[in-house]
Amino acid sequence: MSSAPAPPPGTPFFDEDARPGNFLVAEQQRLGIARQLVDAAVTEARQRGARKMTLRVLGRNTGARRVYERCGSVVEGVWRRAHLL
Repeated sequence: MSSAPAPPPGTPFFDEDARPGNFLVAEQQRLGIARQLVDAAVTEARQRGARKMTLRVLGRNTGARRVYERCGSVVEGVWRRAHLL
């Protein structure tokens, strides 16, 4: 299940505001790569002057939630029924 509708066919993923160099991506699981991606994102955000990062994760995505918690993230709020169709 997707949280947003797919863009129309032929819509480019990258554009002026979303360049390939602005994304961190990995496909392997259970190898510690998620932690490395989070650490890299935090490092990049700090270098750009960020003082706080915000992320959203579906409640049922327990694996991602565990990774973020191990990296120091805390739940500040829960959107109830946010993805009802």
